[in-house]
Amino acid sequence: MTCRGVLVISALSIGYFSSRNALAQALPDYDISDAIRDSAPPKAPLPQEAPKPQIIQQEELPFTLPEGRKLFVRDFRLEGAEFVDEAELLALLAPYRNRDLSMAEIVEAANQITLYYRNHGYLVARAYVPRQNASDGVLSIRVIVGKYGKFQLNNQSLVNDRVLYAILDQARESSALTRDSLERAMLLIYDLPGAEMPTVTIAPGEDFGTSDFDVNVESSKRLNGYLLYDNHGSRYTGKNRMSFGLDIASPLGWGDSLSISGMSSERKSQGLESGRLAYSFPLSSNGLRATLAASRTSYELGEEYSDLDASGISEIFEATLSYPLIRTRQKSLYLSLNLARKSLRDEIKQLDTSTSRNIKVTRLGLQQDSFTNLLGFNIVTTVSGGVSFGRLDIDNREDRAFNRAGVDTLGEFSKLNLSWYGSMAFTNALTGLASLTLQKSLSGNLDGSEQMSISGTSGVKSYPEGISADSGYLFNGELRHALPGLLGIEHSLGVFFDIGRVYQENAGYTTEHNGTKLKDAGLSYNLGSKYLFGRMMLAHTLGAQENISERKSQSRLLAQFGLRF
Repeated sequence: MTCRGVLVISALSIGYFSSRNALAQALPDYDISDAIRDSAPPKAPLPQEAPKPQIIQQEELPFTLPEGRKLFVRDFRLEGAEFVDEAELLALLAPYRNRDLSMAEIVEAANQITLYYRNHGYLVARAYVPRQNASDGVLSIRVIVGKYGKFQLNNQSLVNDRVLYAILDQARESSALTRDSLERAMLLIYDLPGAEMPTVTIAPGEDFGTSDFDVNVESSKRLNGYLLYDNHGSRYTGKNRMSFGLDIASPLGWGDSLSISGMSSERKSQGLESGRLAYSFPLSSNGLRATLAASRTSYELGEEYSDLDASGISEIFEATLSYPLIRTRQKSLYLSLNLARKSLRDEIKQLDTSTSRNIKVTRLGLQQDSFTNLLGFNIVTTVSGGVSFGRLDIDNREDRAFNRAGVDTLGEFSKLNLSWYGSMAFTNALTGLASLTLQKSLSGNLDGSEQMSISGTSGVKSYPEGISADSGYLFNGELRHALPGLLGIEHSLGVFFDIGRVYQENAGYTTEHNGTKLKDAGLSYNLGSKYLFGRMMLAHTLGAQENISERKSQSRLLAQFGLRF
């Protein structure tokens, strides 16, 4: 259902209608936009909660005096109580006013202040009773909130010391030593390819009111990769496909990453091939990161379209900036800016026609990952949204005119995307997963490469990839039950339901019904271990069946098996 009006109209308008009418009636319902979607990696899994930061604090010996001596305390005076509401601190001391206190009770009162500060994230804050003359009944309690002293780094990771020290120095800029500032620095180090979660030991610093830190950082793996087989491909380009991916952690020692991935269908002369190269690196010690990527996808149609000699190619170049506005174990909020340039070309040699289009897109996005507990159930959610602005240009003047007269995707465009993805663990064995994806075109019809797809393995699974339009929604839900472990393999059975609808913003150029609604249900089997992973799905269409040229049955069996290394 993608917008292919330019290529179709061009083929029928340059003298081939009379001589090649049979071919014209059988123009393929597949173009480079479908090839890009076919070669896209599976939807990213929900994020994994980071390991709990290990912060070890050396305890100081408690302040004590001989028992038996008491002091009448009429009121308290606080010294150095910064960053919190002093009235709340004084309220904690109310039970100790206007009474005779032993030294143990005086220390207990001071400990109430210490506990309050530490519960509010001030890791090394300490309240104590200094030597004083309290004959007037007013007892002073002094608070040392604590500041950063020195960092001593024991670095066993793949990232060089300079990068790690720069991140730790970001925490030092905080006016006080807090758990939030220290944990953010630890998580930013953990986010670097080549580094594990640091372990931090806190000790009294050389200067009064400061704390020093021994930071130990272990190394993660240098290489991570996978090999993958699936039968998710198009009938026209080959259902059986092989994919691979390789990530090289910190090749230059900067916390950078080099990623290579590729896919090829079973056919050699006719099929689908795709490759992608990406390099990611930190721009600043505050978490700002850049990614540069280039990808190329090509296809050549087989089956009933073999005689057409139909093919296509895409080249996409991207640059992305991302920054963690919030980075904690329980919640993270990321801001991203993506710039993409796409060169797309489709060709039917037997009809001597082709169309080329160039697209430039800018996308501003937000994504929040959260880990919560509701009524004893662990919940993981990812919520993201983005707005895209772009421009489509077509090289050939005649093709531009046909586009304006028909689907009219030429020129500037914009769209809005929203998505929610979550899981809830009802028991140790029963887990629910759900996702909701929305897209709304803000500027009329979109090119097929910018449309929303609701079919395929990430959509309504009983339909092949390729059912897409400008705006719509997609819901996926699944309930999984874990099976007993077998030879170190974790596996589960699941039931799923999918429903989606897409429509064109302006369908006045065509007599076809505007809008397609799909739904299905099915069973899944999922397995995973340290080195193996896989998923099988049997999906069956619910309700009326859409007439899709590639579709031959109401049911579809999908398989995916891979090897990690």
